Amino acid sequence: MAEPLLSIRGLEVTFRGTGRPVPAVRGIDLDVAADEVLGIVGESGSGKSVTSLAMTGLLPSTAVVGGSIRIGGVEVTGADPEVLRQMRGRDVGMIFQDPTTSLNPVLPIGRQVTEGQVAHGLLRPAEASGRAVELLAEVDIPDPAGRALQFPHQFSGGMRQRAVIAMAMAGRPRLIIADEPTTALDVTVQAQVLTLLRRRQAATGAAVILITHDLGVIAETAHRVVVMYAGKIVEAAPVAEIFARPRHPYTVGLLKSLPRLDQDTRRLVSIQGQPPTPGAIPSGCAFHPRCPIGAARERCRSEEPRLRAAGPEGIAACHFTDEIEGLLAPPPEAGGSASAPRAAPAEPLLVVDSLKVHFPIRRGLLRRQTGLVRAVDGVSLEVRAGETLGLVGESGCGKTTTGRAIMGLIEQRRRHRLRRL
Repeated sequence: MAEPLLSIRGLEVTFRGTGRPVPAVRGIDLDVAADEVLGIVGESGSGKSVTSLAMTGLLPSTAVVGGSIRIGGVEVTGADPEVLRQMRGRDVGMIFQDPTTSLNPVLPIGRQVTEGQVAHGLLRPAEASGRAVELLAEVDIPDPAGRALQFPHQFSGGMRQRAVIAMAMAGRPRLIIADEPTTALDVTVQAQVLTLLRRRQAATGAAVILITHDLGVIAETAHRVVVMYAGKIVEAAPVAEIFARPRHPYTVGLLKSLPRLDQDTRRLVSIQGQPPTPGAIPSGCAFHPRCPIGAARERCRSEEPRLRAAGPEGIAACHFTDEIEGLLAPPPEAGGSASAPRAAPAEPLLVVDSLKVHFPIRRGLLRRQTGLVRAVDGVSLEVRAGETLGLVGESGCGKTTTGRAIMGLIEQRRRHRLRRL
């Protein structure tokens, strides 16, 4: 069997400061093969991002890293900073959650896309401009030659994220780490970014680690899934197996928290309680205070479960994997059938009638008006007490402007009717 591109053994990350040490990652083993997409999921604080930062040597000086991380056979843990700097961009590409933190606001996009290649000697400075245009074209940015000369604030959120993907892919690295790459994007731009990431990954044969809270993104993109909780892996399996037959109560809780259109239910099912802080992890199974199986069992409170085989190809850290099946059924609805219609009060609480918000376009020294941007153009809606109204649409369709107008945060000089009770 070929050696995995990424191999992690016994990884531990502890943060030291003025108080007691805080364990953020508590001994994980992980392998990722070339041309594979591994999804890592879990709530905030589970250790996902700290693990990714340990792989790239980007943790702060307060972090103490133990165990082994090997990328392409090269040991990363304890490596010289210059070795790590040479690996970033050449062997490992990183896509961060917020592209604005990855882009320098005072440098043109084109220069930023290629500066890593120039720094690594993969590209001559004289070739950088042409290569930047090629890279922006590869990630579907329109007018790449013109856009290469623009600055980050002149790009939309989706375009900034595409530019960051171009930066991460520019040196054709063998490993791509994408940390929440679609969190701030609307669903259509999210789909475009994921399609682009898959296409570029297929073209380069890179391994991809996709860190996200969105299980829908995982289902659509990943080959395997790792579930983390309290700094440890609690389940790992192929994506189809995770969604069809989860073997850990925490994974079941994550899946049941997803809104489902195919189930007749009015309320979301949440995991009770809160994740533990890294400095106050419960004894035994860290999940037992929130677990519907282990909360009342002494073994779960006193004995930490080990990862063991669960299902055809998966592993899980649970003492009672044979009882997980009963957790998968949707809970009964309190108060009768969920399909029974609720009587809405006749009088609306909010009425918006033909709302229009137009912003003038002004040009020239005298700032004469030369046109209008019709941000909202004739929106009517009603909302009653006890009712939730959802506004959906792509970026730029007028959702936020409508909400700001309703709240009186936009100067009300445009023609519209807006009534609140």
